[in-house]
Amino acid sequence: MATILNNGCGCNRNGRTIVINTSGIGPTGAIGPAGPVGPIGPTGATGATGIGITGPTGATGIAGPTGATGATGATGISITGATGPTGATGATGVTGPTGATGATGPTGATGITGATGATGATGATGVAGEAGLSAYGGLYNTAPQSPTLTTAGTFVQLSLNTPLPLLDVTTAGNEITIATAGDYEINYNLEITSTEENTYNAVVRVNDVPITATSTIALSKSTNTSGTDFGTHLGTSTIVTLAAGDVLDLALTTTTAPTGTTTIFENGNCVLTVKRIDS
Repeated sequence: MATILNNGCGCNRNGRTIVINTSGIGPTGAIGPAGPVGPIGPTGATGATGIGITGPTGATGIAGPTGATGATGATGISITGATGPTGATGATGVTGPTGATGATGPTGATGITGATGATGATGATGVAGEAGLSAYGGLYNTAPQSPTLTTAGTFVQLSLNTPLPLLDVTTAGNEITIATAGDYEINYNLEITSTEENTYNAVVRVNDVPITATSTIALSKSTNTSGTDFGTHLGTSTIVTLAAGDVLDLALTTTTAPTGTTTIFENGNCVLTVKRIDS
């Protein structure tokens, strides 16, 4: 450290005290203000490379966002390898439960008819059936007819011009003749129309005598609003005993003085039949 000397006079110059050390080197003086920074000196030689110690691994950072999907690559060429040999057959498995029955298939074609078998033994004779009718027959008229009725209670024979199938009876004109005595069922039917209201009486006669059981009576009733047409039906079924040779016919009358015109329809509307039932 420099010692400022004032030529050894010990005087105070410019307010500074100058100490003169007469014993040799004096005490270090106070540090003066720093001088200006000098220019940068030349770079020194590179020092030897130091050995660095790797520090511990830092914590994993937060995953960044997923990047955009890249474009699909080209399809590769697929080459099928050769089929390998068939493996050995495995053991048979346990039989499963029976499945549901399938729908019935369509009926097959009919097979060829087989040969006729041998005739079997004759069976026992059955109970005898009822005997058929031994006598029957009848007559009917094929056209409408208008009998002349003039007096109440006087029967007029009706026309029956066509025979029905006959067995053991005969017909002639409007009459049926019985060939074999027996019990006979007698049936007749008449459909009548008239221009005036009348009460009609029909009957089957045997040898011109009325059979009471066959008598029917009916009033002709108006069939239209003007009162110009009247109609009625007469008919019955009964059983009587007849002798061989008896002659039957069908007759009609009125119970009061007849008026107007009477017409009887044809076919089944004017018919007389007999059949024997005791054979």
